[in-house]
Amino acid sequence: MVYTDATTVAGAERAIAIVVAQLPPEVEVIVAGPDEATTSWIAAHRGLRPAPVVALPPLGCRADWRQAATIREALRGLGPATLHLNKTDVADLRYVELLARSIRSLRIVSVVHHIEPVASGPGRMLTRGLARGAGATVAVSNRLARQLEDVLRLPRGRVITITNAVPQPRFRRHTYTGGPVTIGVLARLVPHKAVDDVVRAVAALSDVTLLVGGDGPERDRLVALARELGVADRVRYLGWVEPEAVLARCDVLASAARVEGHPLTLLDARAVGLPVVAVDVGGVDDIVTGPDVGRLVPPGQPGALLRALAGEVNQIRASQARPVASQPVGDPVDAMVDAYHRLYWPSYQLAATSTDTGRQRCSE
Repeated sequence: MVYTDATTVAGAERAIAIVVAQLPPEVEVIVAGPDEATTSWIAAHRGLRPAPVVALPPLGCRADWRQAATIREALRGLGPATLHLNKTDVADLRYVELLARSIRSLRIVSVVHHIEPVASGPGRMLTRGLARGAGATVAVSNRLARQLEDVLRLPRGRVITITNAVPQPRFRRHTYTGGPVTIGVLARLVPHKAVDDVVRAVAALSDVTLLVGGDGPERDRLVALARELGVADRVRYLGWVEPEAVLARCDVLASAARVEGHPLTLLDARAVGLPVVAVDVGGVDDIVTGPDVGRLVPPGQPGALLRALAGEVNQIRASQARPVASQPVGDPVDAMVDAYHRLYWPSYQLAATSTDTGRQRCSE
């Protein structure tokens, strides 16, 4: 069972959807959570026979006893062998995880996509306590894994790294042929994504436009900021769109996020040879590995972001087409899915290597 409390589709949901799509056909997958649109979107990636979807109530605190009872009974009744908790942030789903821990037969795999400051007091203690008892805790980059071990007070090596990967995009990148240079952003419009830093950079650059794909609580403020800076005619907010709606139309992708894990949008850009300018947080440096991919910017320095974007814009104009090497993505996707598959049923994997008889017994 995959469990998510996300109410919109973003990077964490895309990552688990890729896993759901690629797991072997003999694996039965159930997708559960409070938002039917999000869970159905993930389940649809299972192929011709979408995974079953189970609608469960949100569980925001321990006081939601009725919701807690409903969730626990669903977990017991459906009887999954493994529960994959898909956490955008380290503190997400902690009460669902607490309920799941009461079912001894259930293996819990806690997958964290990024870290925001953990709440103080009982919430922080609960998050740390649950991490110590999880079947496995997974981070999506090596840097995030070490940060998780520090935040959760786990010994070194306790957090497993499984980096995100994307299938080969089915679109061609835009080729610059003159005129305004288009900068793209793909992000949830929330404070830690710092899209306002990109809007301010665009305001300081001439003959540059901005395409923003994504939505969230910051949208109205960002629209007002563009108007205030006098660039409302050069900034277009597209709302929630598929990544290619931005990536196929921009000349450079920008990421100003202050908190990241292993962003799929940067993987998408690298796969089609689209240059990026990104703040060096989380696992971004695993993706932007050199000038043939893009430029890294130190965190907390909007001025450095502006200078990097200005340099990229000038290079695009000078060369008429930025020569960025696209990278094959098939093998990384296979490696990611195989790593999760092995993590879900370690005892099955051990038995499956012995005999066909053992494989049949464990699958039953």
